[in-house]
Amino acid sequence: MLYVGRGPSESHYRYVILDSPETKNMIDFEKFERPAIIHADATFNEVFGRPWNLLRLDSLPTLYEPRVPNNTPSRLFEDGTIATMHFEANEDEIAEMHANKLKKIKVSGRLTYIK
Repeated sequence: MLYVGRGPSESHYRYVILDSPETKNMIDFEKFERPAIIHADATFNEVFGRPWNLLRLDSLPTLYEPRVPNNTPSRLFEDGTIATMHFEANEDEIAEMHANKLKKIKVSGRLTYIK
């Protein structure tokens, strides 16, 4: 579900999909290059084929102060980042949900938020 590795720090790179670790025949590759990671200790979760994972958004004015325990803001979602979520459920239930998009269907499963 999530792979961890080291990327080149001073040169551009791209992700590829190989058929197996043994033969290493390339099945697919990203059509763009990712920038070098020169001074970063880590990057946000990257997704194959998605060329960006951070977007600079203009700040909106605060209209009210939210009520949170101990006045601590939530770090679940960070402005400008794309959340990485993985949902596991019964394949038949998911297929029915996709086939009947406008119908209210209950699907039980497990949702994992990867930060």
